[in-house]
Amino acid sequence: MVAVSGSQNPSLAQQNKFVANVLEYKPAPGQFINTPYGNPSSAQSLIGGVSGTLSLGGFGGYVVVGFDYRIENHPENPYGVDFTILGNASPNSSEPAAVYVMKDVNQNHLPDDTWYLLAGSDYYFSTSHTDYQVTYTNPNSLSAADVPWTDIFGNAGLIEANSFHTQLYYPLHDSFPEIPSQQYALTGLLVQPRIDKSDPAFVAVQVCPFGFADNSPRNLNYVGWEPNNPYTAIIEGSGGDGFDISWAVDSGGKSVDLDGIDFIKIQTAVNASAGWLGELSPEILGVVDVAPDISITGTQQMLVIEPLFRNLKTDEAIYLKAYYFVSGKPVENPSVIFSLNKNDIASIAESGEMQALKPGQVTVYARLSGDASIMDSLEIFIENPIYASETLEKEANFFPNPAREFIQFSENQWVGELQLINILGQRWVLKQESNNQFYLSDLPSGLYTIYYQVNGLVKSTKLIKN
Repeated sequence: MVAVSGSQNPSLAQQNKFVANVLEYKPAPGQFINTPYGNPSSAQSLIGGVSGTLSLGGFGGYVVVGFDYRIENHPENPYGVDFTILGNASPNSSEPAAVYVMKDVNQNHLPDDTWYLLAGSDYYFSTSHTDYQVTYTNPNSLSAADVPWTDIFGNAGLIEANSFHTQLYYPLHDSFPEIPSQQYALTGLLVQPRIDKSDPAFVAVQVCPFGFADNSPRNLNYVGWEPNNPYTAIIEGSGGDGFDISWAVDSGGKSVDLDGIDFIKIQTAVNASAGWLGELSPEILGVVDVAPDISITGTQQMLVIEPLFRNLKTDEAIYLKAYYFVSGKPVENPSVIFSLNKNDIASIAESGEMQALKPGQVTVYARLSGDASIMDSLEIFIENPIYASETLEKEANFFPNPAREFIQFSENQWVGELQLINILGQRWVLKQESNNQFYLSDLPSGLYTIYYQVNGLVKSTKLIKN
């Protein structure tokens, strides 16, 4: 399909603030590909609203969308946000996608000019790679099978098949004729997710403070399209993830000044597995243009500690780094003071040099010198095998999965109530019956994330309702 961009906006009466056309959909292999969540019709569901259901698959899978007018980089937009992308992230789970933008410089209504990355927080971390590439190989199976991959660093792995999705995971040639039938490569920004390995299901937690799609939940209690402030942890306005065109950088990391854009590319930015839950693969519901409104104000400053992606060991020393962002751009050499909540477990210098002393969990605080209200915190776990074992014992086990009429927890576990969220962000609360069962008869069929509390810990896992 062809996008109508043009250099001049039509009248407001003619403008549609949602996606007008989908120009390309090239997914990576994944558990939702070749299903109603991952085929060409799914991509078309993004048009005209935010009730679509599109999976991008594993790392590198992407979709390109256009509007029926140019989206302006408007200085009077709330928090500088020019458009919002809605996904199905939850407060404790994120599957981040990078966002690229393009201006139709040659005015041919095609996305064949230069893509610029909207650099979010994790773009600046030492663990991120801007030109990461993964090559996927078709297993040539007649049913669901692991899809092998290799990357440019010599690593190899699998998009693993699971019992919940039994279709082929490699994109079918009939649906995606532009994807080679035996092997293809995808390239883009890679960021490293934080995965909570205390849960046997390896549930991913929110990875990116700002600047990535399918990263922040939608606010189902809000009516309207006021954007979420990307620089706060609070879900404001309509929720979702807000993007400022001023974050744009070129392939060398240099800022690019764009007065507007015509095309948006949303691309999976993680290459990771969540255990039996499958690969991390973003879901996109829609994109909304943001209108100017000088009455909506809020902070545009954020301090972010670069997270650790491993546990520390006793007597191990590290150097922590914090980034100070103003309007989404990092300030060079910010004056930051570090501190700890438990000085017996670790020691830290104000400059961020930290020494682990004994096993346990410690919270690191970073505060902007001269303004202690601008701060961030990071929980660091210093390895203790006994503690890790105790944590695993606190998991609740439920069955059957997939389920039709009910799910049931082990007889010696009482979790009280469940909160279930489906792929559209709709929420249900179920009460536990005396027979340890939760009845599912009122739930539509589909994939759900379950949140529950056991022994004082909030946990989450996935459920298929048939």
